[in-house]
Amino acid sequence: MAQIVYSARMLDFDWRTLELEKRDTRPCDHLGCDQEGLFPAPKNVHNLASRYYFCLEHVKAYNDQWNYIDQIRSTGSSPDEADCRQHHPFKRHGKPFSRFFYQAPNDPFGMLGDDEENGHTLPPTQKIISPKTKEGKAFVALELSWPFTEADLKQAYKTLAKKYHPDLNQDDPSAVEKFREVKESYELLKILL
Repeated sequence: MAQIVYSARMLDFDWRTLELEKRDTRPCDHLGCDQEGLFPAPKNVHNLASRYYFCLEHVKAYNDQWNYIDQIRSTGSSPDEADCRQHHPFKRHGKPFSRFFYQAPNDPFGMLGDDEENGHTLPPTQKIISPKTKEGKAFVALELSWPFTEADLKQAYKTLAKKYHPDLNQDDPSAVEKFREVKESYELLKILL
């Protein structure tokens, strides 16, 4: 039987470096080119963050034909309008910091006083819930919208439970499933309150 001889190089191999090398190298996005795509170039004027990656030869050719102003004009807006849309000073940081403007400050000891007395009533935060999540499906099942109170939740549950109760809808097989969905939705939203 043949004996396998391992070299020092084979034993010193690190698989993590192989994964990094795989991620760092990408082919050129030009059709039929098999060189490395090291040079990024924007795909279109409306989404400058999405990029093609070309080799040096193809990025030069792409940059020669790329004209931001002509592409903006072809979409029907002026270059000034496009420039205003592209450069928002608070675009990157606006969303995370916007919560400070729509929520009351955290005052667990009541040192700032009552908001109604001071006239600092803030609008209730509008919570956007995706209909793809469990909570969103529960809102749809109970026909509720945010914000809601415990009384709203109970009223919606009572109305729909009476409407889809299996004892009242014995001839409708879908009513049992709908009743189960309403009950589970009520239990889930009751926990969220």
